[in-house]
Amino acid sequence: MSNAFVATAEISSVGTGGSFRPFERAVQFLERFGAARRCAAAITAGRRPAESDLSLLDLKDVDFPSLSGN
Repeated sequence: MSNAFVATAEISSVGTGGSFRPFERAVQFLERFGAARRCAAAITAGRRPAESDLSLLDLKDVDFPSLSGN
């Protein structure tokens, strides 16, 4: 496989939505990082994490059976 083919495949798979959003991935990372910090703080305090944080991290509420509700 030539290098030109690999580079073309990588470029064509980036931004298939038709618009270029250079900071979208950075914002998504920061949102997930914040959700992970809030979940860690809730678990440390013995509480269940917020449903919005769990859904952002693709976790289920049943993963935390021993924690009390909010």
